[in-house]
Amino acid sequence: MNTCNKQTDPLYTLFRQLPEERLPESFRSTMLERVLKESSRRKKRNERFALVAVIVASLLMIVFGGLVLVYMEAPEPTVSLSIPNVLSFKSFSFYAYIGILSLLLLLADYKIRKLYKERNSGE
Repeated sequence: MNTCNKQTDPLYTLFRQLPEERLPESFRSTMLERVLKESSRRKKRNERFALVAVIVASLLMIVFGGLVLVYMEAPEPTVSLSIPNVLSFKSFSFYAYIGILSLLLLLADYKIRKLYKERNSGE
């Protein structure tokens, strides 16, 4: 336990001798300016992180799409004006697969964004 008396404490007496100084008039505005700069810096950092995440997700989708075309031997999409070729079972199954994959990726994006917003809403 500290049984030191305030009167005999050398630091206490030294701090007592210091004159009280008022803060400068511009202290509030300077501090507010610093806070706003830090806030904008944090916002920009979060925007950059979101942009990088979108770019990485887009690149992954392109790579996975290419791998699907190469390794699953999916039919190559052809541009044809004849209706029977467009409605063939092979091309329909391929486009249905791509559509379902896109919907799953959109669902994953929605869930991840929701989780991210929940975690960062307290800041």
